[in-house]
Amino acid sequence: MRGRVLVGLAMALAAGVFVTAPLSAQGRRGRGGARGGGFTRDEPKWWGSVWGGYQWSNPVGDPATSSVWDYDANWALRFAAERTVAPNTTIGVAYSYSRLPLTIRGSTTASECRIPCSADGTIASYGLMLHSGGGPGLHLVYEGFLGAMQFSNFTVAGDGATRYATLKNTDLAWMLSPGIGYSLSRDFQLLMMLDVGNSVHEKASDLFQRRTTRHYTTRVGVRVGL
Repeated sequence: MRGRVLVGLAMALAAGVFVTAPLSAQGRRGRGGARGGGFTRDEPKWWGSVWGGYQWSNPVGDPATSSVWDYDANWALRFAAERTVAPNTTIGVAYSYSRLPLTIRGSTTASECRIPCSADGTIASYGLMLHSGGGPGLHLVYEGFLGAMQFSNFTVAGDGATRYATLKNTDLAWMLSPGIGYSLSRDFQLLMMLDVGNSVHEKASDLFQRRTTRHYTTRVGVRVGL
């Protein structure tokens, strides 16, 4: 399934290039005067963006519960507020939210969900971001993120229902995101991006686990200058 999502993203990116490139060329020909698509030399000082996407994550090994959280995929939301600090460069804060189905597998005979439990859980991330890329028409975009990722709000079927009812765990997280954007005017952009991120979970010597968990999101969004 993940492979199909990546292939679909690549096809969407390619389609975006072929569809918007002629529009970008027309926009460049029309920007010789003051009415060139609404672009001026001054960028907005503030930007806000809203995103929708599709997220999937690798399994998380948790020593506190002696279990592995094997997440599936689902839809995700993201919001960001940014301040322009240089031409086509902003810094700001970002928040993302996803509610994912997962399977919890106990790793010891004494742990809950030794017989795997079906569950749902929330993955939320929040922190600082850097955005680079912009200008008239079609352009490349890059983002970086550094902050926290929180696993919480578990709804578990089976013998893990009580154990996970109030569980909340927060990890260090970072992310790099390439993508493409298209500026309809100086303060309105459409974007498509691929997030490739990592979170660092606590580790115990008696649990065979990877401390670093990989997370992916394909997302599309609207970015508006304020």
